[in-house]
Amino acid sequence: MDVGADPNALDFDGKIPWDYAKENEALKGTDAYWRLNELRF
Repeated sequence: MDVGADPNALDFDGKIPWDYAKENEALKGTDAYWRLNELRF
């Protein structure tokens, strides 16, 4: 994201990166998890 990735980019299923982060137990509570959460607004 720091180099230009779009945190609101949709995939073929209409999901954004945040949707995958919140489903991934390994990411919960990490810096990446919270950054994606912040950037979705």
